[in-house]
Amino acid sequence: MKMVLLSFALPSLRAIVLESDRIEPYPWSTENFISFISRSSCVISTLTLRSVSLSDSDLIAVLRVMPSLLHLEIDDKIMSGVYNTPRSPITSYLMLSLIQHELTLISLVPKLHTLHLDPNYRTRTFDNSAFVRMVESQWFRPGSDLSVTMSAMGRDCIRSVVLKFNWREVDAEVYKPLRVLDKEGLRVVVAGTNGIQV
Repeated sequence: MKMVLLSFALPSLRAIVLESDRIEPYPWSTENFISFISRSSCVISTLTLRSVSLSDSDLIAVLRVMPSLLHLEIDDKIMSGVYNTPRSPITSYLMLSLIQHELTLISLVPKLHTLHLDPNYRTRTFDNSAFVRMVESQWFRPGSDLSVTMSAMGRDCIRSVVLKFNWREVDAEVYKPLRVLDKEGLRVVVAGTNGIQV
């Protein structure tokens, strides 16, 4: 990966999928990754990370150079106990950073359409309320005044959100606000060991 990031420029690149099945942390360099994206001047619409050990601040730095991102998937479920301290970007800080603020012109992922999160079992402090707030902020009911305002600011409405836990049950009451959005047209799936709850 390091050789690719340092040696190539790929201006037609649209999707990046990084997946690791290593028993040691995947070698990650935010500086090299950002340099590669900038040098390539590519328009990335899809970013998929599977079992890649990086911090939330690393991911946020990467997202800042991908304003055209439409699809984001982070799958950490394979990162079991093989490392002593695997890093996961799926944190409260990431959720709060993804919140769309109506009165702020700057947005981390203004065009995001789909979000798929598969936290691993070490993320036992997953911030349910921050996740709900983030999804609510990304959804603008079609035809609403808010939808018109956000569109004028260059922001798109999220279309699909998937959150899966393969190590714990889901408290359906916590995610109750998302059922309202699902009825309005947003595709929402929240699932745990007790099945799909939203």
